[in-house]
Amino acid sequence: MKLLLRAHMRYLWQDRWQTLLAVFGVSVGVAVVLAVDLANAASREAMQVAQRQLDGVATHAIVGAGERIDELAYPRLRLRWRQGAPVFADVRAMAPVVTAETRIGLTPDSMTRPVQLLGIDPTADAGMRASVPGPGGGGGRLMSEPGTALLDAATARRLGVDLDADGDVQLWIQAAGRARPLRLVGTFSLGDAALGQGLLVTDIATAQEWLERVGWLSRIDLIRGDPVSQHAFGRMLERVFPGLVLRSPRRETEELEDGLRIQSLAERAADTRALAASFQLNLAALGLLALVVGLFLVHGTLGHAVLRRQRAFARLRAIGVRAGELRRMVLAEAAVIGVAGVLLGLLFGRWLASGLLALTAGTLENLYGQVTVAAFAPDPVPVIKAAGVGLFATVLAALPASARAAAVTPGLFATAGAPSASHRLRPLLLTGLLLLAGVALLPAAGYLGGLVAIAALLMATALLTPVWITAVLSGMTRLLGAAPLRFRLLLREAVRGLTRSGVAGAALVVAMATALGMGLMVDSFRSSVDRWLEARLAAPLHVQLSGEWTQLPGDLEAALTDTAAGHVVRVSWSDRIAGEPVRVSHIRRQGNVPADLGLALLAGRFADDGLAVSEPLARRLGLMPGSMLRLPVADGVRELTVTGVFREYGAGPGLILVPEATGVPVLSGQLAVEVHGLRADADADQIAAELVLAAPDGTRVRRNDELLAIARGVFERTFEVTGVLKSIAGAVAAFGLFAALTALGLERRAQYGILRTLGVDRALPAWLNLGEASLLAISAVLLALPLGVLVAIILIEVVNVRAFGWSLDWSFPPWLFLQALGIGLLAGWAAALAPALAVWRADPAVLLAEARVHA
Repeated sequence: MKLLLRAHMRYLWQDRWQTLLAVFGVSVGVAVVLAVDLANAASREAMQVAQRQLDGVATHAIVGAGERIDELAYPRLRLRWRQGAPVFADVRAMAPVVTAETRIGLTPDSMTRPVQLLGIDPTADAGMRASVPGPGGGGGRLMSEPGTALLDAATARRLGVDLDADGDVQLWIQAAGRARPLRLVGTFSLGDAALGQGLLVTDIATAQEWLERVGWLSRIDLIRGDPVSQHAFGRMLERVFPGLVLRSPRRETEELEDGLRIQSLAERAADTRALAASFQLNLAALGLLALVVGLFLVHGTLGHAVLRRQRAFARLRAIGVRAGELRRMVLAEAAVIGVAGVLLGLLFGRWLASGLLALTAGTLENLYGQVTVAAFAPDPVPVIKAAGVGLFATVLAALPASARAAAVTPGLFATAGAPSASHRLRPLLLTGLLLLAGVALLPAAGYLGGLVAIAALLMATALLTPVWITAVLSGMTRLLGAAPLRFRLLLREAVRGLTRSGVAGAALVVAMATALGMGLMVDSFRSSVDRWLEARLAAPLHVQLSGEWTQLPGDLEAALTDTAAGHVVRVSWSDRIAGEPVRVSHIRRQGNVPADLGLALLAGRFADDGLAVSEPLARRLGLMPGSMLRLPVADGVRELTVTGVFREYGAGPGLILVPEATGVPVLSGQLAVEVHGLRADADADQIAAELVLAAPDGTRVRRNDELLAIARGVFERTFEVTGVLKSIAGAVAAFGLFAALTALGLERRAQYGILRTLGVDRALPAWLNLGEASLLAISAVLLALPLGVLVAIILIEVVNVRAFGWSLDWSFPPWLFLQALGIGLLAGWAAALAPALAVWRADPAVLLAEARVHA
């Protein structure tokens, strides 16, 4: 057994360049899988850290309309809890909270450090958040000294603050659009601070004053039952499977009086994670694509190695080696390749993850409002997963080759044209993959089903690729039967070489089809978003007030009346409906403005007597024109009719537009104004300057062309990471083709030596190599183009709709198809160039000597 193993390892060393290319394919795939998982784990951990910092051991929260509660409700609720009200029977603690995202700095001009402001009652909050000092520590000064705060130690160090040396330090906080001084009187430790935002803690009264929310709380935290989570297995599943968000079988929401309700903080956290889950799953799928393309290298290398050694295998069987031993030896070769590839991939993956983290963090912050991702989480799961997937997939790719080796008998060995077991199973595998794709496209499978369907179709096409290329080349042979000898020789050699190059061609088809499908999806997305943005930003100017408001300031209202024919005032606040995070916008129209407000309506109409909801929210809640929606308001719940559904490509909470005529009271929130019909005697910049003078401090007035440029920049950055992963998969496929053509060139050197001895020009072997690569690339492109369109159809009509709720308008730019053709030819020529040059430069005497050895 040891002698047999040494013989197999010696073969790997003799064919080491092919072995190294196979190792390279596995290592790149493992590296991409690891890098994507590390980036996803870092963003997920940052969200969980931010949640732990704010929630502590709280399990539930009492919330109201607009995510705020009248502070007078707190003593009433606390009294009911102390009196043993049934709804609070299992409540162990209750504490009021005021929260907001703010920025701090050492001076008013340097407020760039993002922190989460947390206003607490230190007497009630004791034990709720272990890291926050209670009234006996620094918390006592928060209650007795207005304008004071505590900051986590890590953020204090980043700001260069040393309380031990300097005593109390004055900082500045940007809250409600204004710079306000604060006095830092202490720090506290957050063990996970490097992974998330900083935390600034102050007394509730101080937080209300800074945020201009006097009289209002953000929520009231509760500890119900055992605060220790019992869902460790669920958390492990979410770490292993990116994009998976596990929820409780029932949505825990209990209605109280005055529009208040009790919600599970675990469910709120799951809602936040779900916003980015689809994005993370798409990245994971692209990472696995790079690994799958790399496995084609392993499959091709081992398959051809077995084919070349079948005479040797037959002799081994004749001297008593069992079939199982040959199978195990081929699998051992695969394991060696897998282990080497995994080790290199883990090293390369950690480096690649640094670049991906910056790209994914930017997307999550821009689109989903996630917290800043500052560091990698110390999580062994991505490393174990990448190593396990890499080893398992490598051995799995070697199974057909091991079965072929085991099928050799002492008196019979298969040749290149002999049907193998995998060939006989091909119809059954194709049927199974097509059935899997059909089942995965059923609505119940969700957006994950769409990705599974794409994977199944790509694998089915990969199985058909050698058959397709053979058919194309055979057809060309019949059409060119009277062609010159060199053309007929080229076609015959290309067909003969498919045992080596067919698998590489399949990898090229998969990579090109995926790139084309994603390119069509991205271009359709880009054109749809451009039209949507132009409609949404039709107003020449947009005014954004800082802080929170319920109505437009009088001076600004007068300035708008003087400078424009009409304007639309939006006051927006956050809330939750049926467990879904939403953004509610109260709409007031003044003067001459578009009847549809520039909305791209998909169904129904925008009417003053009902609500308009965004398409993603309508899909999640099952709404359509005529549906009734229960909208939380200050004094309870108002049931209103949905009159229209409009297109929306924002990735955050769903949007609800509430016209003023519905009578829904306005809650305090962010105020924005869309300015229509500017005065004819002034340009946009002049009117913007006038509006800034009339507006409160911190107001921003922007032209629509500036906002369009910013929005388009965010869109382009969103797809940078997918472009990187597509390029990696394409590069691995090109290396696979290079490996196949290099092996064919080495095997044909003996044949080329005989041809050169007979007087054939040295250019012919090189021309044969380049011509074969061109034929393979063209055949692959002809198959990849329709497959890429099919991938785009599933991405646009299934994955995007189910994952994000977006419907897209189709776009088929001709340049994408020409680009696919050009990339395919360039990949083929680049792969064939080195082998062609080697043959062209070789001495005929050397080639003839190799022919004698081969004979």
